[in-house]
Amino acid sequence: MDGPRACREDEFDEAIALINSVFRAESDQDIRADYPLVFNQAGLEYMRIVRVDGRIVAHVPVAPRGVRVGGDGFTAAIISPTLSHPDYRHRGYATACLRDCVRIMEEREWPISVLWTQVQTFPFYQNSGWEAMSPQGYGYGLVSGDAERFEDGEFDIVPYDSGNGEHLEAIGRFHDAEAERIVRTREDLAALLSLPKIIVHLAVQGGVIAGYVVVGEAKNKVGLLEAGGDSKAIGALVRDRLVRLAPEDTLQVQTPLSPTPLGRLMESIEHYDRHSIEDAALAGYQMVRINSLLGLLRGMEELLRVRSKRVRATFGLDCSDSGEAVTISLDDGDVEIRAERSPNSLSLSRRQLAAMIFGRHNSVEPPPVPESHILHRLFPFYFPVWALDRS
Repeated sequence: MDGPRACREDEFDEAIALINSVFRAESDQDIRADYPLVFNQAGLEYMRIVRVDGRIVAHVPVAPRGVRVGGDGFTAAIISPTLSHPDYRHRGYATACLRDCVRIMEEREWPISVLWTQVQTFPFYQNSGWEAMSPQGYGYGLVSGDAERFEDGEFDIVPYDSGNGEHLEAIGRFHDAEAERIVRTREDLAALLSLPKIIVHLAVQGGVIAGYVVVGEAKNKVGLLEAGGDSKAIGALVRDRLVRLAPEDTLQVQTPLSPTPLGRLMESIEHYDRHSIEDAALAGYQMVRINSLLGLLRGMEELLRVRSKRVRATFGLDCSDSGEAVTISLDDGDVEIRAERSPNSLSLSRRQLAAMIFGRHNSVEPPPVPESHILHRLFPFYFPVWALDRS
């Protein structure tokens, strides 16, 4: 066995061919176009492979992405399609690649890792420390007749022009205004807005761009995936999409649980078809692995300050799998997080910590946290990842 190790430049096309054969066998899409921030020559170091019998037989990519939580932030490592060659499955090769990604994440001090998968593959990732999260958003099924629920607002609706720098800059500003988000450079954003079968429109009023929406018609991105800007502009854009919709079709609008203009708009209208975002997106459930409890908590201090108003307490958290221990002191909105063990520490496994902090999938046992513990006031934290950011 050769690996796990980084994919070399002369192996890139072979790796892509294997990935396409598994995940795009019945599609006209190419994984490189679907995941431009993951599968590219600059990211070879993060494409971990195993070779056996002279061929690539397993592959797991890891992509670091910045996360902003108010004024704080941390790095999340996104695990994208994990695979083994059909003739070499159940031999531990994919697991070896996955754990090599864990090694990289821990060495580089990326506090958490995120991935999406189906219920039947939960155990594969749980064995390496990931835990399944509760639903992280809502999907709303809208039909053409719902257009009357939204006002047109006298906006001009125009298609996104990749050659117009004002279009890109406006969308970037709207996204940057969200308190909780994945960080996007303008280069990242340009690549994401150019994904296959992605349609982007902007609402313009008086020559000023007031909002945007992103609609997907791709295999792995279907529905109204994202929106930003003024709520009236977003409403006009949603109305425009519904007016174009065939009577027999449904538009799935996806919103994360974290506060967003699109989410507030959808909650403000009367609707009857609301379900979990996982059912709407068909992308699987979110799973999270905590690589560094200290790094994660320090990256969300602002959130903890807001949620600990009128609270005075000191307590500890220990990760029983890694031995990591932290002490958290709260004093009416002041927060101090120290890398030390507390006498009244609560010891939880890596997976239990993830379930407590991010919320648990209904198939996961509740973590053993006393009902009176202050942790129930501080968490869960809903981790916002728009569909585009999974690319």
